[in-house]
Amino acid sequence: MVWLHERILRALDRAPRKTLDPWDLASQTGYLPEVLKAISMLQRQGLIRVARGAIRLTASALVMKPLRKKSPSLDRVMRRYTDIRSRLTFDQHAFDQLCLSPKAVAFKLSRAIGYDDLFGKDVLCVGDDDLFSVAIALTGLPRSITVVEYDPKVIKAIRSVKTPVKIRVIRANLIEALPKQLKNRFDVVFTEPPDKPKGTLLFLSRGVEALRSDGVAYCGMPAVTLSLRQWRRVQEMMTRAGFAITDGWRDAEPYVVGGDETTWYGFENIPDWMKYIPKRSWFISTLFRFERVARKPLPKIRIQDIKRELLTNFIE
Repeated sequence: MVWLHERILRALDRAPRKTLDPWDLASQTGYLPEVLKAISMLQRQGLIRVARGAIRLTASALVMKPLRKKSPSLDRVMRRYTDIRSRLTFDQHAFDQLCLSPKAVAFKLSRAIGYDDLFGKDVLCVGDDDLFSVAIALTGLPRSITVVEYDPKVIKAIRSVKTPVKIRVIRANLIEALPKQLKNRFDVVFTEPPDKPKGTLLFLSRGVEALRSDGVAYCGMPAVTLSLRQWRRVQEMMTRAGFAITDGWRDAEPYVVGGDETTWYGFENIPDWMKYIPKRSWFISTLFRFERVARKPLPKIRIQDIKRELLTNFIE
């Protein structure tokens, strides 16, 4: 509900004369019955006023901490991001990694900004060989940004960058556990898990552990290496953990061409006529957004199964 209150206040703050018709407000913020409950509470708090079929911010709301920050130019952010990324090189295959294209980074960033999921939020990236944390930090919107990562080369790359919002990087092996100081600490989690079913469950489950009661999770899942049956397992886990799927953008996240696709695990039996370097992005994920509506215990995940599935480099 706190998330909905913020969304309503920011929608009003963006509106001409800080006023919206209730139907327009509902179209921008969510489920009408819940919006009406939130409006009643915000009225009691003296933050909005309802009169003649219109909802208006009060002076009390306007003197609070800023309701929003002007979003920076996405083009400017991406120019800086691509310049930084072009100067940082590291092996992206040792830990089952493949990097999102800048186009995918820009899309995910724009969706998060559009949902008001960055301003004033504590953000966690679970794994970050895409350097998405750098793109987020360049917007200047979050209150804090943390990355949990295992690859020392990625960690070194992120720590070498100076950004408007400082990025805290913690090295951790997610197979073992999520560091205690990260649990129930974040508003938003972003992850691009290993493209294997149990690896996806592991990364998302660690992200869920890190979220507060009304948190949001973004996750990319590819259809070329995960079947619909495996997608359903991920969705079932998130539903049982109290999340709703609020959005899904198919083919939103193209990855860079790896150049060694024919050597990937599971691709050993592809025919000889396919054994050449792809000319364009072919490995593409659907980006999902999950929003927590109830705090429920996570289903049990067998760590031994995950260890067998993931590359041995993750296992010490």
